[in-house]
Amino acid sequence: QAATDYTFTATTALAGDQDTSNDTFSIIVGTDPVNTVPTQVSATGCVTSMAVSLEASGSGTVYWYNAPTAGNLLAVGNNTTTTYKPADKTYYAALNDYVGSTAPLLNNAVGSFAGVKESVYFNAGAPFLLDQVTINAESAGTITLQLINPARTNIGTVQLQIIPGIHTYALNIVIPAAGNQYELAISALAGGVKMNRNDAFGTIIYPYTVANLLSITGSSSGINSLYLYNWQIRAQGNRGPRVAVRENGTLKSTLAEVCGVENTGTINLENYGGQIIRWEKSLEGNTWEAIADTTRQYTFANITDTTYYRVVLPNSACAEAFSDAIQINMLPAPEAKIVSSTDESCSGSCLILTASPAAGYLWSTGETTQSIRVRNMGTYSVTVTGANGCSATSAPFRVTSSLTTWTGNFDTDWFNPANWTNQVPDTTSDVVVPTGLNQYPVINAGQAQARNLKVEGSVSFNGGTLTIKGNFMNIGNFYQSAGLLELTGSDNPEISGGPFLNLAITGPGNFKLTSNIIVNGNLSLHNGVLATGNYKITLGPEASLLETDAHYITGTIETTRNFSTSQTTHDFAHTGITLSTAAAPGDITITRTTGIANPSLAKAILRQYDIKVLSGKDSGLNATMEFSYLPHELTDQDKNELYLFRSADNGTNWEMQVNSETALAADKYTITQTNIDAFSVWTAAPGNGVVTLPVELIAFAATKKDQQVLIDWETATEKNARGIAVEVSTNAKTYRELAFIAAKGNNLNSRQAYTYLDKEVNKTGTRYYRLKQVDLDGKAVYYGPVTVAFPDKFMLAALQAYPNPTTGAFTLICQAENAEAINLEIKNTSGQVVYTAQKYLSKGANQINMALPAHLPAGIYLLTAQYNQQQQQVKIMRQ
Repeated sequence: QAATDYTFTATTALAGDQDTSNDTFSIIVGTDPVNTVPTQVSATGCVTSMAVSLEASGSGTVYWYNAPTAGNLLAVGNNTTTTYKPADKTYYAALNDYVGSTAPLLNNAVGSFAGVKESVYFNAGAPFLLDQVTINAESAGTITLQLINPARTNIGTVQLQIIPGIHTYALNIVIPAAGNQYELAISALAGGVKMNRNDAFGTIIYPYTVANLLSITGSSSGINSLYLYNWQIRAQGNRGPRVAVRENGTLKSTLAEVCGVENTGTINLENYGGQIIRWEKSLEGNTWEAIADTTRQYTFANITDTTYYRVVLPNSACAEAFSDAIQINMLPAPEAKIVSSTDESCSGSCLILTASPAAGYLWSTGETTQSIRVRNMGTYSVTVTGANGCSATSAPFRVTSSLTTWTGNFDTDWFNPANWTNQVPDTTSDVVVPTGLNQYPVINAGQAQARNLKVEGSVSFNGGTLTIKGNFMNIGNFYQSAGLLELTGSDNPEISGGPFLNLAITGPGNFKLTSNIIVNGNLSLHNGVLATGNYKITLGPEASLLETDAHYITGTIETTRNFSTSQTTHDFAHTGITLSTAAAPGDITITRTTGIANPSLAKAILRQYDIKVLSGKDSGLNATMEFSYLPHELTDQDKNELYLFRSADNGTNWEMQVNSETALAADKYTITQTNIDAFSVWTAAPGNGVVTLPVELIAFAATKKDQQVLIDWETATEKNARGIAVEVSTNAKTYRELAFIAAKGNNLNSRQAYTYLDKEVNKTGTRYYRLKQVDLDGKAVYYGPVTVAFPDKFMLAALQAYPNPTTGAFTLICQAENAEAINLEIKNTSGQVVYTAQKYLSKGANQINMALPAHLPAGIYLLTAQYNQQQQQVKIMRQ
């Protein structure tokens, strides 16, 4: 016991003692004032080694046990190991905490007595004190014991007075350090002393050990002598209390579960006093991320998911050992939302605010129910608490107005305060027109206003302006015969119901439909964007759409126009498509879809049209279409490389329209296609590498022969070809068929030549000839036109290039009124000049053989010809 005095008393009672006053002797011995406790105590183990590393510091030697008191000695030393692993992984360390014995006297009746010098050898695992031994003596005398260290130096001497019989003798010899081959020499025997050496067969069993501390290995006379029995040993120094330490420590957290993202907690490494390499964390317990912290306490903050933590510790066997991981669970926070509804008990002049279902509620008003009734403008919030104890606070819910409901108590005048529960609505009012009334509001003039308008009953709008700052919801009847419905909202206003006459969006919001709507007048976007989502806008027969590249509609628009007479043109309410037909197909409906590209056509723009003839003729239409789009509907396409594509199976397969013409002006976003036979689904995409021509045309010309025209063409290959129709036009728009020439084969890889002689009489002006190549499956591709001019209406004919597309070489076909020079220039789509030349034309038809420079890549090129103060252009597509 530390800081304690002990009294030791010795008493004798010798027979015939004539002086008994000295028969008793006492001495007081005091212990050190402090029981020393080991520090930096640690036990670390790893899965790759059975050994557990044990380390500690302190004044003296550390003894390791498997129990807090008594128990088994597992190891000795301040830096040692053990292979023993307790089930609870707990070890107990103490300074100088050992008392024990070994080498018992097995048989005191066997053996012989000797009076010669002898030595006993032993190994020390740590410093200790050899307290006492037992000697079986035959006769009395004096002996001297000398302690000789492994360096063969005498480091201690004790003289004993031996008396006959078996007795215990105090030695108090200090073994100062661990080492092998210590020697305890018995010498200087005097008085004829003899000691039993127990040399009978089988009575000496070396080594005699105290695990990890002492091993008596033999004597100088071999295995037959021992002399000194019952070695009583104890740790040297003041014994301290035992300290518990757990293999790789124990992690404990102030919080095992956290809520939300604003959280913090502390994890402590307990039952471990050694060094720390780092902390680590993981979201699933397998992949770990290092944390630069080497203290025994780590504070986590704002974790967003269940997280595991562990500590990395040094270990001599495996370099790094790991503590058991601790799991910090993230509990789900409850949903915190507020929804509002009209309270009928207060005639619509108050709202019921209802929080998301939870275990507990605390409103900003102090109320603790799930729903509260509010009458005043202001901002409201609620904190909800879930069954797991986690809480969340809703976003502020703004009541921005005096809620007002139409009553119709006086008349039908929207602007009469007597007809409303609170006041005439303004842009801060949430307005409800309920059902089941005798009189409903009418707006004939002036400016009516509301923040949100919900029509359950009926509203008649006959003139003036109705301005809505938020949502417009019509689930009843909204009649608009005149006036302007103006939507000025921001954020994400919603629109439903109708029908509408004139609808204008002037607010910057991202408007969206929550139902199909019909607009019969003007639909104009001066601000914001309108998304139809899963719904559509139907534009009536007299409707008109106004949109720009900054303010537009995404989604679906549908409208119908009548083509009951021939030569009719409609722009379909300015939805971006204009159709002209020579025939009279009847009603045509177009459905425009924008904002998404058709997934079955690579690099299609974000717009397509589905054109359907509802009644009447649906083929042989000879129609012209101008397809317009907005600049933002291009993604990474070059507008000058766009062609129209047509799908006859609702967008699954696409056919490139090689004769479609894209406007080259920088501010024009249109593509034109002529001679459309039938309608279907249309979009635009780059032509590069998309089209595969069934016939490879290498020559096409029309030559004037007096009043006749010889049309000849030549093909390099023909695959799946039925034949070619020769067509003529006098205005380059409307064509008619002159003849159909059957193909010479449908799988030819050799050159084939064809001719046709146009013998029609009374030819005047310029005649345009083109070839319509028809496949066996009915698909058609157009080539041309080429032109022939007759004297009475001479003009510079359209410039043509064949073959086009080309692999490089092509023929330029043109007509010249007089023999004169023509200047040629070719530019790429970036406007760079890649070729210039001057050629000389003869009067009449000319064919100029040309070739694109070999280094030019595939793509679209613009050829410009200057002749007789006229300029013409043609696109060349290089494959």
